[in-house]
Amino acid sequence: MLFRLGNLIVELNGDEHRIEEYWLDLIGPFAISAENHTIDIRITLQLVDDLPPLPDVPAYFSDNIITEGRSHILDAYRVSDDRTALHFLDGAMIMVPLHSTWDDDIPHITGWVTTNVFSSERFEDIMLVSLAPSLRQRGNFLVHAAGVTWDNKAVLLVGPSGSGKTTTCLALLEAGWQLLANDVILLQRRNGCVWAWPVPDTVTIRPKTWQLLPHLTHARTLDSEGSQSQPARRIIQDQWAAPAPVTTLCFPHITPHMVPALEPQAPAHSLARLMEESLDSWDTATLNAHMAVLADMTDQASLYRLHLGTDITALSALLQSALPTVLTSM
Repeated sequence: MLFRLGNLIVELNGDEHRIEEYWLDLIGPFAISAENHTIDIRITLQLVDDLPPLPDVPAYFSDNIITEGRSHILDAYRVSDDRTALHFLDGAMIMVPLHSTWDDDIPHITGWVTTNVFSSERFEDIMLVSLAPSLRQRGNFLVHAAGVTWDNKAVLLVGPSGSGKTTTCLALLEAGWQLLANDVILLQRRNGCVWAWPVPDTVTIRPKTWQLLPHLTHARTLDSEGSQSQPARRIIQDQWAAPAPVTTLCFPHITPHMVPALEPQAPAHSLARLMEESLDSWDTATLNAHMAVLADMTDQASLYRLHLGTDITALSALLQSALPTVLTSM
């Protein structure tokens, strides 16, 4: 199975039908035929009952994300000069190549997953994190953000889970904006500036979002009292936004006020937040390149702290007012 991610072609291989079914449901129209395409990156996963033993070396990186009572969800082990093992505590072990160049070789990511990654809805994250080093080596950088476009201008919403990205994103879609992605955006330099490209991902809709967007009936498949996750492609019926230059960065946070507002934010603060949400510190070979593209995006975009209010119908007009009228250098 092949799919297009940015300007690259990724080959997905799974030894179980369930893996391929999940991939196809996630990537949807990003899938392409195998004819007349050159593969840039290959990933092969096996479904197993138990993961292989951990590498016989200490972990050189453990993330600091606290979720569901766990202190972290990822450990990285350097198993050779050019390969890292990523152990996802949810149930995956992935061997990731870290070459700076491969000459004529195609980077091949291999690994093992358990059925737990499907029930914990971590399969998408595992795939993107595993692909990230090979993407970065080819000038494609992932950022943890929601992204929408209006009039060929991209607005990115950057922040941790629970900051209001999904609610804002869905409200803007209801108002006629187009979706790049709900959780992970791909960045690429193009025509002298940083552009945002769509990425197939998953949308998790929480109970508060149902309350604020009662007309989102086409996305509701579970009882409105609980959270619901599904591929973004189902919500937008595969109508993805085209790549667009990043003109605006918003850092949302939820407030008790009714009316949303934008507050200009300093470039240094914005860059620090971007780095916090985007950098894979275990991949030291690409840190400088990743920081450089984030700095360039901060330089070109308008930067705001987005104070979210309960009147989300006002968000579209508010964010349209922050867009440049002319793309002078993009």
